[in-house]
Amino acid sequence: MARASKRLRLEPTLNSASEDDANETHTEEVIDTSPVQPKNSGWVIEAWNCNASADVNARDALGIELMYTAARQIARCSTEYPDQVRALTYAVLFRDVEPEDRPHDSADSYTDDVEAHTVSLLWISYFPGLKEHLDYLAVTPALILHLGQYVSAIAGKVRSDDLGRLNSHIISYSQLEDPNNILKRHSNRGFEDSRTGRLLCPVRHLERFEADPARNHLVKITSYVFPSFMTDVSVAATRRVDSGRRSATTP
Repeated sequence: MARASKRLRLEPTLNSASEDDANETHTEEVIDTSPVQPKNSGWVIEAWNCNASADVNARDALGIELMYTAARQIARCSTEYPDQVRALTYAVLFRDVEPEDRPHDSADSYTDDVEAHTVSLLWISYFPGLKEHLDYLAVTPALILHLGQYVSAIAGKVRSDDLGRLNSHIISYSQLEDPNNILKRHSNRGFEDSRTGRLLCPVRHLERFEADPARNHLVKITSYVFPSFMTDVSVAATRRVDSGRRSATTP
């Protein structure tokens, strides 16, 4: 079974067309008819109650606050826009398979299986009661769909909330000297100011930018080219020296 599992792939058997069915509360029917009984029927009720539109009072009434908190944490620790349904399906499908025998282990690059495995570990780590109910979820695919879509919906809220909090403090987090509070004004940031422009400029263009930080440079930048604030500039400079693309010497 172990090696054969590597030939398994997650088929798109769950689709958005069944979202309405997944959102309906039919807990008692699921519990009564499922060949595998849940460890805790209360967990199943709460899982079905998960609703991304619920406010704090509704979450408290539904008993889903812990699941909501877990969903936010999974979203924060996940890659950008992962397939949460696929990740949870992966956790369920390969629950009894050793990690080295799962499909992701044979991948030599970042694949859907690698992403699913990585995000599935977050589900196991953070979502309360999930590990104890993997067998139950295996025979209740509608609940997998429901929870996966729930976490995906919460992820959108998390990005919006966190970016809003970050934006108001981003200059202090950047540790930029701004004695005249020029950068407090949003329109003065970005490439309008050389200090913030340097943080946004990709490392490969940094020397050119520092030599002439005018705002009239036209450089094509793709989503795969990261800004310098996401790069250890000292390491990048050392690598350029070692590769002979720069005449300076390493420190």
